[in-house]
Amino acid sequence: MSSEPAEVRPLAVAATPAQPDTSLPPAAIVTALRVCGRNVELPLSIEQASFTFGAASAPAVDLTLDGEGISRLHAIIQRRGPKLRILDQRSTNGTYYRGKPDPDFEIAAGDVFEITHKRIRLLALDEPLRLLRPRLQWAIGLRAHAEVDQALEDVASDAPLLLVGPRHCEQRALAEEIHRRSPYRQRDLVVSPFAFATPAEYETKLDHAERGTLYLDLTDADPDKIAMPARFIARLFSGSIRPIVVARDQEQAQRLIGADALGLRAIRLPPLDSRREEIPKLLDALLLQAGAGDGDELLPLDVLGESNVDALKMYPWSNNFDDLRRIVPRLHSLLTNGCKLRASARSFGCSVAAQRDALKRLGIKLASVDDEPADDDGDERAPEAVPLGDEGPVIPLDPPTK
Repeated sequence: MSSEPAEVRPLAVAATPAQPDTSLPPAAIVTALRVCGRNVELPLSIEQASFTFGAASAPAVDLTLDGEGISRLHAIIQRRGPKLRILDQRSTNGTYYRGKPDPDFEIAAGDVFEITHKRIRLLALDEPLRLLRPRLQWAIGLRAHAEVDQALEDVASDAPLLLVGPRHCEQRALAEEIHRRSPYRQRDLVVSPFAFATPAEYETKLDHAERGTLYLDLTDADPDKIAMPARFIARLFSGSIRPIVVARDQEQAQRLIGADALGLRAIRLPPLDSRREEIPKLLDALLLQAGAGDGDELLPLDVLGESNVDALKMYPWSNNFDDLRRIVPRLHSLLTNGCKLRASARSFGCSVAAQRDALKRLGIKLASVDDEPADDDGDERAPEAVPLGDEGPVIPLDPPTK
């Protein structure tokens, strides 16, 4: 039997599982409408009871949006407790809910409605969903707005999820973020390896995950050697547990789980070698996180020069985010010591030769130690770190709790 991957450690399971907690949190208040695929968000103040919505050219409208077919006063949005009531104002091209024209309907956080014949999709967000989006963006792509919004919609649906991608693409950390911001957050995220020794262990996992989330990692499972018990699969998809399944691809999941895999909402996590242009921004975010609160002045990554930054983009990143996080301490020592080889080696706790060789493996070439000023502790001041860019804040996913 294969062992569980080292970086995914199951949570401790009590000998007597806790009783299911059926008192889920009340429905959350909608605080924004997300225009799917456009990187546009319309904030809804919780202190305001009613909003007018229409075309960007309309005067005195609370919420405006550019788009073909939007009327000057398209709809009125009213608060109904945590929900919103959408009232179409005889718009030319209509408002749609659940695929049909509807002039008067209510939506809750996670619901989608559409406007105009172009079917512009708007997703209702509460604060947990709104805060989850930059985390999804981190794992899926900084500019992959359509894919991120679709993933957010899938998460909001409470449907079973399938995280598809190679190893070390933040699967576990993303699952923890999804669970933390879901209605199931009052219970543990139960982490499950792809195989257990006895059927009783399957049942123990399911008991502990009741009314909660079960993280099932199938990445290393061989469909030709592993047979998952039918009873386990049936209970996993019974509706009392939210499964988050991890697999290399949909075919692997379907061969291991069977027809139930067809009901999984797939979220694709691409490898870093397909996101090379984003590597500098991802590293900048991790470097800022690593240096938070230490008082050191951190040079931006681009002070290394264009050729060195390009070399980092072209690094293989075969272990994806694991590789990215692994090099951050070394880069941090370099960028907080004025990019000086001798000072950064001393800060990192290694020899100059070891520091030079490690940076060389990353493709980074620096001036020789002989070319550095003799005083490594001189009065040179580093410029402030540059902003991350017009994509908005990039929020790294914290490594999963061990």
